[in-house]
Amino acid sequence: MGLTTLRQAIHGPKVPPLAQFLNLWSLGDGVLVGVDLSMSSAYELELDSLRLADPARADLFETQARAFLNALPADVTLQFVVQVRKGDPDAIRTFRRSNAHPDADALSRLVIEKKCEALERKFLQRRRCLLFVTSHPKDGLVPVSPIIPRFKRPMRQVTAEFDALRRKEHAALDQVVSERLHNLGLKSRKLDSQELLDLAYRHLNPAKAEGLPLSRVSPLRTLREQAAATPLREEFDHVRVGDAYYRGVSLLRLPETAHPGYAWRLLDSLWPDCDLNLTVHTLDAEKAVSSLKLKNNITRTLAFSAMSKNYEAERKHQELDELLTEIRATAQRLFRFSLSVLVRAEDPETLRDKTAAVLGSFHDFASAEGLSDDMNHFRLFLGSVPGHARLNNRQFYIQTDALSGFLPLSGSWRGSRQKKMLFETPLGELVGLDPFDDDLPAKHGLILGTTGSGKSFTTNYILSAYLAESPENHVVVIDVGGSYRKLARAFGGEYLEVELSEKFGFNPFPPRSEIAPEGEFDGDAVAYLSLLISRMCLRPGEGVTTTEKAFLETAIKAAYAAKEEVTLSDVRRELARLSGERPKAKAYADALELWTSGMYGRLFDRKGRLDLKNRLVVFDLQNLENHPDLQGVYFFVIRSVIWAKLQNRRLKKIIAIDEGWKFFNDDVGSELIENLYRTARKFNGAIFSISQSPKDFLDTKAANAIIANSYVKYVLKLAKGHELLSQFDLNENEVEAVKLLQSKPRVFSDLFVKFGGRAVVARVEPCPLDYWICTTDAKDHVTEEKVRAENPGLTETDILLKLAEGK
Repeated sequence: MGLTTLRQAIHGPKVPPLAQFLNLWSLGDGVLVGVDLSMSSAYELELDSLRLADPARADLFETQARAFLNALPADVTLQFVVQVRKGDPDAIRTFRRSNAHPDADALSRLVIEKKCEALERKFLQRRRCLLFVTSHPKDGLVPVSPIIPRFKRPMRQVTAEFDALRRKEHAALDQVVSERLHNLGLKSRKLDSQELLDLAYRHLNPAKAEGLPLSRVSPLRTLREQAAATPLREEFDHVRVGDAYYRGVSLLRLPETAHPGYAWRLLDSLWPDCDLNLTVHTLDAEKAVSSLKLKNNITRTLAFSAMSKNYEAERKHQELDELLTEIRATAQRLFRFSLSVLVRAEDPETLRDKTAAVLGSFHDFASAEGLSDDMNHFRLFLGSVPGHARLNNRQFYIQTDALSGFLPLSGSWRGSRQKKMLFETPLGELVGLDPFDDDLPAKHGLILGTTGSGKSFTTNYILSAYLAESPENHVVVIDVGGSYRKLARAFGGEYLEVELSEKFGFNPFPPRSEIAPEGEFDGDAVAYLSLLISRMCLRPGEGVTTTEKAFLETAIKAAYAAKEEVTLSDVRRELARLSGERPKAKAYADALELWTSGMYGRLFDRKGRLDLKNRLVVFDLQNLENHPDLQGVYFFVIRSVIWAKLQNRRLKKIIAIDEGWKFFNDDVGSELIENLYRTARKFNGAIFSISQSPKDFLDTKAANAIIANSYVKYVLKLAKGHELLSQFDLNENEVEAVKLLQSKPRVFSDLFVKFGGRAVVARVEPCPLDYWICTTDAKDHVTEEKVRAENPGLTETDILLKLAEGK
């Protein structure tokens, strides 16, 4: 027995250290340099859901994806990695931070904290799409050949020049990729050196949460020596790194056709923790065709020249022959690509179950076939590290059109940069929204949902989240019913059940110092007052002419000429003075008698204003149902009540109008609501119009103007009216998504969100505290009253907490 054999018998076979298998040499300026002198950079991609895109936009995206692939130079490797991870602590941390206001009240802080605690207990997943871009030395050239050394110049100078040349080549590739991603409409962010290091280090050392700071990386040692800090054990059917088990599943047989829909289904079927890896290597056309011809000849010889028929070689020959025929017939680029999924689990049994699920997903992928790649799991494990894309040997030749159908470039939109409100998706991803997102041209929104879909609950949920975010967020609700009473009680808001009483009277005319602060009248404010007077004076269906608007504005300005505070009687007198030259002015003056000395005079012909400093004010107009003229006027007079709030640009304001469509269903009402939308936009405000019927809303004269100015749409489950959603700027794929929305009373409601040009299907699944703040269910009301009766001394917050504990 030799010494080597004896040593192996005692100590086992000698296994090279993990570092020797890593293609990591150094790192700097956002570029990872490999031992083979390849250079890799990484991008994080912000994806949109192509399945919700307009079909024409989706077709254009596919065309641009092909252009992206065709623009790549030869001998470049791209690796698309979709990381699927359990939980989303970063999003929750960001939400906490962006909603942490030092002046927030106790309930607001409690709402934020309870949301976060509930989310941390739920099943959540985070999907992150990364693109690794790797360039290789041209023709395999390196600065020094081991056979013919270059002694003419100092080695330091030779290597420095080579490094500068390689970095220049890689920078050019980075520029091409960035420009093409932009043309695709994808937002991308290049990862810096620390982020690249984190990607590699955390993958190689899954149990080390602290990471490796870039400042601790020594330039005297290779990066691979410092990155591999966890023992790795390779087995036949898995790889074990620390306490984590990994197994790779490779694409063994291509699907019959390549279509983005298949890639979407494959991605949807993946659950934490796993990585989808799609590797693309661009080929030199002439060299690739020559290589294919050679392989085709070999397979033909094996298939037909042997004593026994080789069916595998025959099948391979047919595939290569078809590919060569197609290459000759088209001008498409040729690529080599591979597709695999790396599955991670904490124990072998869970790993086995997860692997079986992934294999089943491959079978659903248009008759594709996956393989649990035994004896290849180690290479597939390393394949998730930048610069290691070529390690998957199960590669296929593919052309541009087919390859574009595999690219994993569709995903759920992650939401606004500032995550002021958090929603979940049906798959458990978090979406953060900011109602005042800077990317929105206007902040106005629509909320649609039939009775029982959770419309009132969802509106309360949105408004409560908005109020909890900052004490400088104000809300005014105009309602016909009691859907917002609980919200007002919870946040200490002012709830006004308006009736025909002096208690709810006020002067609709703002002081001169507010309407003309520098001597010049605010045009929108004067126009609004003239329309308001028209609403008081005209019968339903009558419109106001341009001439009438002119003399009404003249009368209003004349009334302000000598007064700081103007009343309706002052304007009536000015109209009477104008009646000589404007006969129609007398008709207006006469009609105003009802609103000055008549039964409504005590409401609006008076000095003084409602003092509504509270940041939440709810106007409930239900008690005015028997006075429809007064109800309609009061609806629009509310703008005068909140004028001081509107003018304060420091405050963010949401004005929620629930089922208000009947108030702007004539010409004057239409102009009044359009004026309100315009004014709110000018003064940092947003109007949310809420309706249970798309048809009722669309039948109003102001519908087109409101929809055109509403860049946010929240749509819940609808019983009917789906065919009308296209008029709300939803495309056919978005309408289909609305048809599939689900809801479960007292548990969740699906919510389609159109946010500017983005769209996502979210889910409102409240924590217990949110539930008891927002519920409008009659049974819940009985339960709440019982708890209040049993605990008379508890504060409002304590009552809500007690209810939440019992849910």
